[in-house]
Amino acid sequence: ALELLLVTPLTVGQIIGGRVRGLWSQYLPAIVVFAALALVIRGLGLWMPPWWDVEPRQMWWRYILVLASLPVVGLFFSLRMSFQLLATAAVVFLGALWPLSMPGMVSYAVKRASFHLNTPFEEMFPPFLVAETSSFWFLLTLALVVGLCGYQLQRDLARRNFVLRS
Repeated sequence: ALELLLVTPLTVGQIIGGRVRGLWSQYLPAIVVFAALALVIRGLGLWMPPWWDVEPRQMWWRYILVLASLPVVGLFFSLRMSFQLLATAAVVFLGALWPLSMPGMVSYAVKRASFHLNTPFEEMFPPFLVAETSSFWFLLTLALVVGLCGYQLQRDLARRNFVLRS
């Protein structure tokens, strides 16, 4: 089906935008229902979801940004890799797990370094860089992944360079 799209008079940006909007419109209702049910269940005090933080406003916007960017990363890997399972694993790791875990990894590395240097890590770096809930490393990693995947996706589609499955 993508091969037919590439011979139509659509630009590369229109193809990418249409595919991303199609994925968002398909999955957005389910995500909204899931989030609404989680809010109702938490509000009633029946259950505390394991992914919910003490302060939920700290993480919700991160999950929304990851969900908004996953279609671009997913489209890139679906066109780049011939094995679907490998492409799915790459999308989950590079598009979600790596950006979401980066603040914790940086915080852990700084704490280990400060332990070996006998210096409190609060004195080594500003808190916005080393806190486990730091937004800086998350945004930097997500922007890097989405930017590189989006650029390469646009370049590959313009050059008609993608893996054909038979």
